[in-house]
Amino acid sequence: MGVEYGGIVEQLADEFIKYPIEFGTEADLRVHLYNSLVDTLAERGEEMATVQNPRLVGDTKSYKQSYKDVVEKRFQERGEIERVRLNASVGKRTKFDIIVFNGTVNNSVEWVRSGSKRFSNDDLGAAFGIKFIKNKCYPPTKCSVNSDELLKMDLEELQSILNTDENSLLGEFEKLHSLPDSVDTFFILVSNNNYLFADPLAESEESETKKQRVGMAAREWLRDKAGDITILYIHPRGKTWIS
Repeated sequence: MGVEYGGIVEQLADEFIKYPIEFGTEADLRVHLYNSLVDTLAERGEEMATVQNPRLVGDTKSYKQSYKDVVEKRFQERGEIERVRLNASVGKRTKFDIIVFNGTVNNSVEWVRSGSKRFSNDDLGAAFGIKFIKNKCYPPTKCSVNSDELLKMDLEELQSILNTDENSLLGEFEKLHSLPDSVDTFFILVSNNNYLFADPLAESEESETKKQRVGMAAREWLRDKAGDITILYIHPRGKTWIS
């Protein structure tokens, strides 16, 4: 049986809810999830991937060739690679917060002239995007969130007034959608103020009807854009699987 990545993501949510003071940046979230993934694979004896063709392909400046040679030699001697990686490059100009390789890596690693490494998306088993929306109390809109007009709008109209560019979420989804269907993709959206107005609401939020409607529209917008991406929304009072 394969790894249940959704359960590991939910553990991150439970830790955030229990100890929100420990999570101040996206880096905190990444490191926690990275450690949980490594620990889970290690318990199964699956933390390393076998590399079928441990080569570094790509050019380098001639006077720096010896460094590439050393890296490749040690790569070949080992014949394995750690399956979980942070801030990994997959193809040109595409980086993911965390990736998990399949148990076997079939493709060579691309050596970029600067010494960066790029991996093939065909060798991925899972990929994770993480976004920490801090110090925002409700989804950004193109009009005043206190306008009485919001009470008259249906869901489609509410979605049309969302400022979806502000938090750059579409770019995150596009990266995850670019991966093969065989890759499990997750997006973890975190707010320190429950800016999506998801349950359970604080008592002080229950009278904020307009902001609740905007939050509902934002959650539905996320669901529409998700496709095959699994989205978990986390805030200090709870968690919601959006897709």
